[in-house]
Amino acid sequence: MGLPFGGDDATLVPPEALQQIQKLFHELIEHRCGELPAFPEWRQTGMPDLKAHLDEHWDPVTRKPKLEQAEHQYVPVPGMYGGFRFEFQQVGPDPVLVSESWCRVAGGSGQRHRITIQGTELVEEGFV
Repeated sequence: MGLPFGGDDATLVPPEALQQIQKLFHELIEHRCGELPAFPEWRQTGMPDLKAHLDEHWDPVTRKPKLEQAEHQYVPVPGMYGGFRFEFQQVGPDPVLVSESWCRVAGGSGQRHRITIQGTELVEEGFV
């Protein structure tokens, strides 16, 4: 579950940080899926919007997920036979997004990444 922070601002994640994390997340998706034939078309409308995710799943007052089981989101990618599950593990001035991605037909294809404003780190692979 995400960790709250004690700032006075009602913003869950500062806009600049959210923009940077979304950019890095989209780059990760492109890296993992860019060669798929359906990806160029899907990219136009299918890329996750992290601001919409926060608005839908997080309470700006308590700075916690609205529903514990709804704090993550899954985005399938056509042709990947899998997709990306992602969630904020921490909001605030130093947000942390964790993404898991996999292809159901390729054993061991699972990868877990930790994304911060400093960059993207592969923290686990080989599952699924």
